[in-house]
Amino acid sequence: SVYFMYSREGEIMKKKNGFTLVELLAVIVILAIILVIAVPKITDTIKNSKIASFESSAKTIAAQAEKKKMEKEILEDAGSINCSDVVKLNDTDYGSCSISFDGNTAKVTLVGKGKFEGLSVINGTKDNAAAVETTGDSSTKTATEYIKELYNDVSSRTANGLKKDTTSDENIRYVGANPNNYVSFNDELWRIIGVFGSNLKLVRDDILTTYSFDNKTTAQGIETGYGTNDWTKSYLREFLNDYYYGGKTITCYSDSTTSWTEGLTAKNEIITCPDINKINDTAKSMIQNTTWYLGGSAYKIENKPYETYTVNELYVMERGTEVYSWHATTSSDYIGLIYPSDYGYASTDASCRQNLRSGVTHINNTWGGTPTCKNNNWLFKGVWYWTISPDSSYADRVFDVDGDDDLSGTNTLYRVGVRPSVFLKSDIKIVSGSGTKDDMFKLEI
Repeated sequence: SVYFMYSREGEIMKKKNGFTLVELLAVIVILAIILVIAVPKITDTIKNSKIASFESSAKTIAAQAEKKKMEKEILEDAGSINCSDVVKLNDTDYGSCSISFDGNTAKVTLVGKGKFEGLSVINGTKDNAAAVETTGDSSTKTATEYIKELYNDVSSRTANGLKKDTTSDENIRYVGANPNNYVSFNDELWRIIGVFGSNLKLVRDDILTTYSFDNKTTAQGIETGYGTNDWTKSYLREFLNDYYYGGKTITCYSDSTTSWTEGLTAKNEIITCPDINKINDTAKSMIQNTTWYLGGSAYKIENKPYETYTVNELYVMERGTEVYSWHATTSSDYIGLIYPSDYGYASTDASCRQNLRSGVTHINNTWGGTPTCKNNNWLFKGVWYWTISPDSSYADRVFDVDGDDDLSGTNTLYRVGVRPSVFLKSDIKIVSGSGTKDDMFKLEI
């Protein structure tokens, strides 16, 4: 619309409706004030909604875990309970999740990522799960992140004995005679083998006990009278996972012989279960149920003194399907044993990387030589102990680290040293220590 005004000169002037500059500035100022008041409230609402959703997830996991525990008690199942057992979490928004128990009360530790990045619930229960905001300082780093940082610093890498292996996975391992990989676990001295993906792999520093890998006879439905090298059917798996980890009452089986005897066969012999320090609740809450690879290999050269594959080749074969007829190729367990490749990678001796029996001789039907794999190898103990990997040419032989240092294929019935090995959950943290024997790493979930 248009209206008219007369100027002092009597001329008609036209004026259109609109805002003056002053009016526009006033509107802008008002809008700015509204934004200053409203935006934080909107942001806080979104943030609070996100926190509430994250806390609700932790409470739900805790509630479901307690129900799962009751079910397991009815079934007399002493196995640990993982988050994946009670709920399906979105990998995009949840970084890690673990459950521990204080009596019958489930405590959940949940770490967010994606839309929940920067949020964590530590030991939340079904009634109280307060989310905290992480700041990214060293106290929030996982153990694997901590060790990766040690590796990424060249001087620290060398000082601590860290090295990437030459596999396609490029695992970070502790190598050499005495690297800084000591850790307090289960109120005992354990050692870190290395970082595998987002998990640490540990091995007990000392031998737990001596035990047959298996000592069944054909009467128990296996192929030979010398026990089976199928880990999933072995007495050693039952001993480590049901008795040592699970705390169950079992019948223990192990033959008494500790060295080769002509014509010796298994007896399916029952023994008094060894008096050992079992896995306690704190350590149990840190252990990840893991897929253990059971792929085997034969000797690369079968003529005495024999030869193994390179350590890289063994690593691939352990994760393969070469086993004795119809034996299992994987197993889901809390407790396992080291792989032959773990032993090879722990040494800095170049010849060991090519053949785990390097230096062994067989001249005039006499074994001799100086094995080299024990050189600068912290996994060498000077005693025989089992690996988890079968000699796939046979139904009843398993590779073990022998007392002289090399890799041997031994009948399962013999009583050989046991060094349990575990993978830790991805959210475990190193809270103190430098990894030396006098200043061991301390772990916390």
